[in-house]
Formats: sequence, C-alpha cells, structure tokens
Amino acid sequence: MKRMMSVYREMIDRSADVVLVPAYAMSGGWPGRLLERSNFSEKEMQAMDFLSESVVAEPLILYTEEYNEAHGRLQPRLYVLHDGKVRSAEASVLNQDGQPQCWVVDVAGKSIIIAVESAILGGGGELCELLESLLVANEVAQPAALVCLCSHAYSWADAPVDRESFAQTAAKFNLPLIYLNEVGGRGDRVMAGGSFAVNSDGSLSSQLQVLADDLQVINLLDSDASVAKLDYKEAKHLLSALVLGLRDFVHCRGVSSVVLHADGSLSSQLAVIIARLALGDECVLLAKPAVDSSVETSDSTWLYPAIDESLIGEVDEFARASWLERLQSQWLMSQAESSATLVISSMNKLDYQLGEYVLGGRSMGHLSLLADCFPSQLQLLADYLQGQGVEIARCEMPVSMRLPCSELVAEEIITLYREKLLSSDEIIGHDGRHEDAVRWIKRRLDLNEWKGSQMPPILRVTSQLRSNEMADPVAHRFFS
Repeated sequence: MKRMMSVYREMIDRSADVVLVPAYAMSGGWPGRLLERSNFSEKEMQAMDFLSESVVAEPLILYTEEYNEAHGRLQPRLYVLHDGKVRSAEASVLNQDGQPQCWVVDVAGKSIIIAVESAILGGGGELCELLESLLVANEVAQPAALVCLCSHAYSWADAPVDRESFAQTAAKFNLPLIYLNEVGGRGDRVMAGGSFAVNSDGSLSSQLQVLADDLQVINLLDSDASVAKLDYKEAKHLLSALVLGLRDFVHCRGVSSVVLHADGSLSSQLAVIIARLALGDECVLLAKPAVDSSVETSDSTWLYPAIDESLIGEVDEFARASWLERLQSQWLMSQAESSATLVISSMNKLDYQLGEYVLGGRSMGHLSLLADCFPSQLQLLADYLQGQGVEIARCEMPVSMRLPCSELVAEEIITLYREKLLSSDEIIGHDGRHEDAVRWIKRRLDLNEWKGSQMPPILRVTSQLRSNEMADPVAHRFFS
C-alpha cells in the first residue's frame, strides 16, 4: 500500500493526468474460495478508503476481483479514486456469463475505455468487436484512449505479446492504445511486464522494461519506432524472470532469508547466484548436505550404524547416501521453520521429470527455483553470467540415472511428450528418434508422475502456460 501511494505521488509530480495500476495489484489474483474465506473484499475496501484520502489531485484507477456470493465466483470490478472518494465504475460490456469486460471512465472531461484480458485475447478480432460495439453503435463518444489491463506471464516456451496486432487495432479505430501488463512474481508465475503505448496512427509511442519494475509517464503524442523486437528465449530474460519470481515469492511470505544446499553442482551454484541477486548476500544462507565433507555435520556419522541396524538386509552406499541426504534435508526444514527461513531447492527439470529427486533430499523445500529449467538452459544461464564477469566453476552435470541417450535428446523427448502432448508413436516418427529411448523415457515419466505431489511449488518460467491453469495462490503486493 505504501508503495502504491509513493508511485501515485511520483507520477503526479511528473505531471500525469491519470495514474493506472496493473491488474491484481490489490488482490494478487487469489482463487475465489480463498477470497471468500478470508473476507478479503472487505479488507480491500478498507485499504481503498485509506488510499482515497491521499488521492485528490488526479484520479487513480484500480482493477480487482471480488467474490460474488450470489454467483459463487469472482466478479471483476473497476474503482476510480479521486477527490478523496472511491467510486465503482459501471461496466459497459458484459460477456455471455454476465461478467464485466469493459468500462468507460470519464477523466478530466474525456472518456477512457478500459478492457480486461478476457476481452482482448491478443488484440485481434475480439478487441475490434468490442470497440465496434461501443463506437460504431454510438454508445460512447470518441474516447481519448483505450487501456488494456493484462496479466501476461513470462515463459521461455511462449512468444511475447504481439504488439503489431494492437497497433493495427489502434490505427483502425484512430484511437491511442495502452497495453498495461502486470510485472513481478505472482505465486508460481512471473508476470512479464513490458507495457507499451501505441499512437492513434499505429506507431509505437512508448515501451516499458520487460521483467523489471518500471514507472513512466506516457505521452500519446510521442513516437519512437526504434524499439527492438522482444525475444523471450534469451538468457538475460530467463535470469531476470528467476530473480524477480524469487524476490516476490519470498517477499509475499513475509520472511527475510533463504537457505540453499551448496553441493557444488552447476544447479546449486546458479541457485545461489540468483538468490543473491534477488535478496542480497546477507539474506542467503548456505547448507552443506554431504555428511562426510562437512565439518559442521561430521558428528552425525554416529547415525550410520544405528540406522543400518534398523534396516532389513544389506544397505549399499547409494541407498545410505540417499536416506542420509533426506534426513539432513528434513532437519534443515525443521530448523528453517523455527527461524522463518525458506528452503530453496536447486534440482533441475530433468531430475524432476524423471523422478530422480526423491532419491535424496532435493524434494524438500519451500520453493523449487530451477525445477522448470533443463540442464541445457542452465548452461545458457552459466554462459551468460560468466560473460557478465560472474565466476562459476564449470563441472560435468551428474545424471545418476543411466539414460539410453544424451541429456539433450532426453530434454527434447520430455518437451514433446509433456508440452506438445505427442504420443510415443508421434515422437518416434518425429525426426526419426530411437524407439527404445522414447519408450524408456515415457515410461519413466508416467511412473514418476505421482511423485510430483512430494514437490514444493515450482517457479514456472519455461513450461508452456495454459490460460485455464490457476497460479499458486499467493498474495501479491504492488511492485510495478
């Protein structure tokens, strides 16, 4: 709330006529059942009443969702804070389910159309139909601008928002357009930011930073055609998403520090670097999981014979190392809970998909930071960080499960099966892949799918995100 108020004052000092807040800045996109049980709507109104006392000079527009008891679902709402008052805007367009899709708000004698993401769908035909229903049917006079409120998440597998389609819509209706996207971590997703403005002639007026906090006063009369095309498949964007997601994940839980296993692997090194970039060196604690190599935990070697005697049959070294790691991880989780510290897991996506993580203690933690990144993507991250002067000890990444193919081939098969939803026969026919390798990996994926219930939340930055999937329910504070 303090952040939102400071942003409003800064924008007014920079001569803004109206201040827009990204979607879900107040509620964080909670599932309706949590909003109902927590009585969050009433608390949200109290917060807006507090905010409105300081909003006098220029309007502050907020979009949120409230739980509708009559319909048993979330109801989009738009509020205008001005002159010390809170006013609920009346929806101008409803969808077939009676849900608001669009509002027309009067600001300083001019009309602004504000549309939510469900009415936009990429800026194509649906958005044009919405504008035609308002403009062509003369339901509203020529507005000053169109504002699209969105929550587009970053993903390595997805393409950035198509700015060209929005530019064509703006030019068709001779209407300035502002695409306002949420930025920051929200549960297990990372909202991409990258808001932009388009002039009425379709030229790009302004572009905000991607995956970074950014404040800007947009002048719709300016034009800048030199903005580069975005590409999510760059190491710098992947790093920014991981840093931003971890920062907000930790902040939303009200803790001040995290602890990670420091086993010397590439995944472990990258997790430590990302945590330090997100939280600072003083907030990152390290734990050495190996009993034999850590002086601090060497006293626990007395557990070896005690536990061996309680087990039936001969215990090999591999099994002993696995349960010792789980035992130490369980102890670390207990210590972290008592000191309000989050345990960050550093396993990669290959370990996670093949069920490798349950052999040791890597499935324990409060957040799996890199479990959505394949080893090849971690290598790209390491190359990028080394190019920025960060020192990383390059070592061969261990894969204890003996795959009948290379790591890269395993990654491709997993992607085709999990992301593209192809069958085994389709994958075998795809570029002539080896049948034994495909069926072995598919069997491992199917057998280990149930183990996902043992996993902590995964920060999703590379998987293909589907619109019908609910993000991990974590309250999101205002960062944009």
